[in-house]
Amino acid sequence: MAKNVRLYKYCRVNENTLDALRNEYLYLCPAEKLDDQFEGTINFSIEELLDKDEFERFQNMTIDGTIKCIADEFHADKNTISEAKSLLFNKNIEDAFEELFRVYKTKPQDKFRIQSKLNEIKADMSSHEKEFDEFMLNLLEAREKIGIGSLTPFNDNQVMWTMYADSYQGICIEYEIPDKCEDLFRVKYNNVRNLNPLVFIIKISIESAINKVDIKENIKKYLMEMITTKRADWSFQNEFRIMGYPNYHYPLKIKALYLGKRISLENKKELLTIAREKGYEVYYQKDDFNDIKLMFKKKEQ
Repeated sequence: MAKNVRLYKYCRVNENTLDALRNEYLYLCPAEKLDDQFEGTINFSIEELLDKDEFERFQNMTIDGTIKCIADEFHADKNTISEAKSLLFNKNIEDAFEELFRVYKTKPQDKFRIQSKLNEIKADMSSHEKEFDEFMLNLLEAREKIGIGSLTPFNDNQVMWTMYADSYQGICIEYEIPDKCEDLFRVKYNNVRNLNPLVFIIKISIESAINKVDIKENIKKYLMEMITTKRADWSFQNEFRIMGYPNYHYPLKIKALYLGKRISLENKKELLTIAREKGYEVYYQKDDFNDIKLMFKKKEQ
């Protein structure tokens, strides 16, 4: 991200907002209190996990991954792989490959390499048991343990002025984001969120065995995708998120205040006092009736 990027926060005028202005911070709201009911949630439906079709999908994924791990060692053709998959459906992995070794008269050295690979896969999965336990716990507690500060690149979104700035009685705060802010993430909008945790665990276990991928880094990416994916209905927000601990006052430089046209005289006076003390620029809303859009005029010092 380039230097001196400016992002905006729409909000009502209340004591919390005034405190944030006086002390220059962005409040990180617990995910469970945000307006999207799916925020930070994952489906842990027991019914789904026990569903026959879902179980077969997990089984197929595990089998396909295991076959991929040893296919090169087998020098396997399509018929061999198909038969291996059929055996794996009905037997444990060791018994299935023992039978394949016999059927295809596998050379001792090849048999040893394949068995070593299978043992490597099992050991790799077992070695990451602690990481996966922590991963599942983090998923269950995400809504309570993650704080989110929502920002947007635009200060003239009429829907957001109505929803979040008290129907133009509130303000829009311009924050200056430091270069390479590691806590800043862009939200992705999609009507499907393919984040089944069991699928992920199976997939990453197999990938780790094949390619020695970084388990911890992939878990981090999964969690970030869960927290930064929203349904396309919300795309009007063009949201960026600063994330950290819930209820944290995240220090962030404030550049300017944009006042809604319906702001009360009392709130306006309080905001102007704070802006003068802190050196914030102040802008007043000015409507463009020809293009039906919002404009802002800077207050003269």
